[in-house]
Amino acid sequence: MSRRSLLAPAVLGLLTSLAAAVVLFGGVFGGRDAGLADNGDGPRYTCQLGLVAERFIQHESAWFTFEPVPAGQPSCLDDPVARAPSSWVLLAGPFVQLVQLVDGPGFDLRWFGAATCVVLGLLAALFVLSWRTSRLRAVALTVPLLLVALDVTFLGYANAPYVEIGGFLLVLLFAALLVRATGRDRPLGRDLLLLGICGAVLVALKAATVSLAAVVGLVLLVLTVQAVRRARARAVVATVAAAVVAFGAVGGAALAELRLQGTGYWQTNQYNLLFATVLENSSDPARTLTDLGLDPALAPFADTQIWDPDNALAQPGYPQAQREFSRLDYVRHVVTHREQWQPLVERATLEITQPRVTRQADVYQPEATDSVTVHPDGLASRALHLLQPLGAWGVVGSWVLGLAVGLAAFFRTSRPVVRQWAAFLVLVAAIAPVQMVTALVGDGYGEIRKHLVFSAYASGLELALLAGGVLALAVQPVVRGRERVGV
Repeated sequence: MSRRSLLAPAVLGLLTSLAAAVVLFGGVFGGRDAGLADNGDGPRYTCQLGLVAERFIQHESAWFTFEPVPAGQPSCLDDPVARAPSSWVLLAGPFVQLVQLVDGPGFDLRWFGAATCVVLGLLAALFVLSWRTSRLRAVALTVPLLLVALDVTFLGYANAPYVEIGGFLLVLLFAALLVRATGRDRPLGRDLLLLGICGAVLVALKAATVSLAAVVGLVLLVLTVQAVRRARARAVVATVAAAVVAFGAVGGAALAELRLQGTGYWQTNQYNLLFATVLENSSDPARTLTDLGLDPALAPFADTQIWDPDNALAQPGYPQAQREFSRLDYVRHVVTHREQWQPLVERATLEITQPRVTRQADVYQPEATDSVTVHPDGLASRALHLLQPLGAWGVVGSWVLGLAVGLAAFFRTSRPVVRQWAAFLVLVAAIAPVQMVTALVGDGYGEIRKHLVFSAYASGLELALLAGGVLALAVQPVVRGRERVGV
């Protein structure tokens, strides 16, 4: 292989990475500071990095400066009630320590914003170099993906004390590894290992992402079958061994995340599922409580959440509800009553098409009474808004269509780039509904928009893939013209 043939991809990757990083830096740091206010989840994650906020700003504005956890303070992971382990700490922790070597004790969350821009730039280069097509088509397929990442609805998490930005990056990394694997004549053992490791970190990001183990597992299963069928006889054992390790990593990560979660979250989830979801959707809350075997005297507290001052916690009938109402009771009641599941689906899909939480991209302004939203919605959010007139079944139908088109294209074509595009499309079209169901079963209407952010992100990526496919077709005449003249 000539030096020129080796140098060209390296130059293309470098230029792509630099260009993407510069644009993303503008998105994160252009204009006034953007970020997410802390709703209480932040301290449960930042404490695992050895950090505590200098000032706790809740709901109304963003705060970026953190200091080391005071010496002698118990570890938050030792708290059996509020423990919230996250695999993201494995990646963010070394980065925080590196910054502290340069910048001293404490930490500014905007370092995460800068690192996110660099990582997204590298991922953009990885995509461009992975598509098995012309450079122009590769750029056309990648640019819409960057526009989703650039949207403040998702990029705003880069400067926030949450782990969601890790999920956004890991989904893209998993997709890039999938694109590389499906672009080969047959997936290799190392492809399965890399996908398994990335999938394990993604699954163990937080309790809400554990359900993605099903999606990751199906991807690994399909690739393993293809790899074994096309492998030489002596390579089969190594391929199967790599698959076993990959499956074990994903399954182990999922089980560990669930097992290590604190026990205190169920009370909040349970309350929101019963009072803020089931009873809110009920036309007769007292009868619904009776059907569930609970005290109908709790009916006046329908549509309350556990943090409301007028909640039902002090009512005589609440201890029985706390003992006897389970998530299985919730699921059974919802799926057997149309008045329950229909508004749930309609509300969830509406929230997915307008995913920006109210405290997002706000700034702390000492001179103002209220915080001010300083960044308008990006292209991805506006594209999701266009799905609203389709209604709930239109949004769900877009996922079904994505799955159908992706699966048909993946199994019925031999063109590598089409198979790559199709595999990515199936991945995000599967993540979106899985995360919607996870949010609705996990906490019902409780902070529903925040809990649906991965579903919205996957839906945005699905639209980006469709747009990228159209762009790739649009530049096809240009590519053919360049091929004719030997460029």
